[in-house]
Amino acid sequence: MLSSLGSFYLDSSRHLQCIGIDNVMPNLTPLIGRFHDDNRASNNDRTHDANLRRNAATLLVTCSDASFSPNTVTQSEPDDYYILRSVGNIVPPHASRLDNTKKLGGDEALSIVAALEYAVTFLRIARVIVCGHSDCAVMEQLLNPTRLAPQPNTNRWLAHTNVDYRLAELDRDAIHDDRQRLDAVVEENVLVQMANLMSHPFIANAVAHKKLEIVGWTYRTDSNKLLAWEQARLKFVPMERTVRPAKVSPKQVA
Repeated sequence: MLSSLGSFYLDSSRHLQCIGIDNVMPNLTPLIGRFHDDNRASNNDRTHDANLRRNAATLLVTCSDASFSPNTVTQSEPDDYYILRSVGNIVPPHASRLDNTKKLGGDEALSIVAALEYAVTFLRIARVIVCGHSDCAVMEQLLNPTRLAPQPNTNRWLAHTNVDYRLAELDRDAIHDDRQRLDAVVEENVLVQMANLMSHPFIANAVAHKKLEIVGWTYRTDSNKLLAWEQARLKFVPMERTVRPAKVSPKQVA
């Protein structure tokens, strides 16, 4: 016998099925049909090969902004990267790094940390790349904090960006151009999230044992280029070309 909660979900799903995809998403219907027709044969080999789906060596942490497509920017196949998307490509730091004003109540950050833990400790990936992008609507919010007033959850989430010092530097240097300020904040946020990653013991341990590397990228929409953080020069520099990420053999992740 179904529980009352189970009955509710069943009734809800029946209701949604009755609505029909044509009515809910008319613009997507022809695209889905094209995907079924064009990719049926080529995707069967991929989707039914469990080892193939597990051999990516890189986790790409990117923004959930719909205008940014990580597979398009890197010209990669679906199994080249594990992709973790979050608002502002933010990775919450370990709880020990937070004061009570920045701690998220409940398990709001658990999904992000669980995905990282699974990738690092079980799949044993070789690198984590944090990738920000220009014209990021989330980062624009940091430059216009009054917009966050009616968005309390977003406000709390953006507390993990910690870019106040960079904003103070921009003010000190009299940099008032909106585009320059936004690009600077996007880059600073990538560095902050790299530091947030290192606050998690399982990541710091893997890096210390040279089993994992942390990489920072930004994507510039105006030049259509990827830039990578270069520690020796303390700046983001253009990448000459996008290199398809290395793979690990199925035996390494089994």
